[in-house]
Amino acid sequence: MNLNEIDEIKESNTAVMTKTKKLNQRKIGVPLIIAACIFLATILFFGVWKCFFDTSIAGTWSFSIEKTTTNSETKKEEKEVVSYDFDFDNNGNFGMHRGGTTLKGRYEFVDYDGTPMLKISISNLGQPYITANFDYDVCGNIFTGRTLRLTDRTGLLLPPDEESSDSKTDEQKAKMKIADSTVIDGYRYYIPEFKSSELTDKVEYYDDFKPDSKLTGSWLYKNGDSGYDYTYTFGDDGTFEMISSEIYTKGSYRIDDGKITVHYFDINGTEYETPLEYSVDGNKMTFGSMEVTKTASKYDYKQEIK
Repeated sequence: MNLNEIDEIKESNTAVMTKTKKLNQRKIGVPLIIAACIFLATILFFGVWKCFFDTSIAGTWSFSIEKTTTNSETKKEEKEVVSYDFDFDNNGNFGMHRGGTTLKGRYEFVDYDGTPMLKISISNLGQPYITANFDYDVCGNIFTGRTLRLTDRTGLLLPPDEESSDSKTDEQKAKMKIADSTVIDGYRYYIPEFKSSELTDKVEYYDDFKPDSKLTGSWLYKNGDSGYDYTYTFGDDGTFEMISSEIYTKGSYRIDDGKITVHYFDINGTEYETPLEYSVDGNKMTFGSMEVTKTASKYDYKQEIK
């Protein structure tokens, strides 16, 4: 066998190996291309569904009205925006927020005489506080805005029209003006619309705030009568938090002449600004009429509702 024949055999083998390698690459490449197409199609489908057809109530929804009140001193009308935030997670936990205070509870979907309804349950101090059933629907999309419509059958936000108009507050009347309504079994029920939003905690801090290192931190109050415990947390930035398994309140505080002045709003929008005497002795503190104990950490509100 001469050198030319050997070179021809080498070239032939090289060509066969190259062809085989390309065939193997094609065999591997086709499934990868198909898998990539399926993956991209799935993402596209989910994206379109999320944008236009998502009817999940999970997330935060806000309902706001503009109230007009008359200042008792100036006799001038003042406008105020009142907002309620409803927060639903994916595990049946519910939060109702207003003015820096949250009531925590549960929600579930129930069948009421053949009608699917949303049931919300909230407790306060270990006792049932609100149990309300709503007709509900989610409409819109992420471009035009998603809206949660709740027919308020049990009067969580608005009383039905069997009550006289004289018994309704100005705030309730203002809500009725901006809500749709429907008649069920002879009663008129109102349908507030909640817009998808983000939770915001707006706290007004005292300009003259100065921290007390003995006070800064979390303090546990054990209510022996009810077994319902709180932690009170005083931040070195002037933030005050009152936390339990069912209530979360965020506000501010200041210290003046041996007194703590705590400023916050409750779930009804009522403002509190109360000075309380306090004294710290090691890990014990007298706070108003309460005796509290220093604790390593505040009640983990976020962990509790997950």
